[in-house]
Formats: sequence, structure tokens, C-alpha cells
Amino acid sequence: MDLTEGAVREICTDAVFERGERYLAEDRILDIHRIDTTVTAVVSGSRQYDVRVDLAVNGFDPWCDCPYTGPEACKHVVAVLLRCADDCPPDEGDRL
Repeated sequence: MDLTEGAVREICTDAVFERGERYLAEDRILDIHRIDTTVTAVVSGSRQYDVRVDLAVNGFDPWCDCPYTGPEACKHVVAVLLRCADDCPPDEGDRL
């Protein structure tokens, strides 16, 4: 997994990237796990949102259950990707 801040910037608008950075800095990622290349997380916004990202797929194949309808990734996905770029959680697949 070669995840960089620059790669995250490519899949969202500047405004969404800044909000994602803020969410990460505010510790809004409540729960995060990785199995193989799939990361799942719960991110606190106006409510708690479920996020799933496949780091092996080109473009990260992000998914979030928030109401954001933009063509790019939402701030919840960006926060999770930035966390993974800095300190990705360990693979828990071997423990299952």
C-alpha cells in the first residue's frame, strides 16, 4: 500500500481535503480496523458515519454512508485515508 497525502488530494476537492484534515486533527475517527487491504472506520460528524476503503484498488474504492453527493470522496473518507497515510492500522486478518 503506497498511500500518500498527494494521492488523497487527487480524489477530493481542496475544501473537502481541508475538512478531512480537520476531522483527523479533531480525533473524529472513533474506530478503525484493517483486514488485508480493506479499512473500515466509524467517523463522527453530525452523526456517526461508516467508512470503507479498499487500499488495493486504484482510486481506493471509497464508500461512506454520509449524505454527501459530490463526485469525489467525502471528508469522512479523506480523514480515514489521511490516517492510513500517516499510521495505517495493523492487519487484523490473521486474528480471524
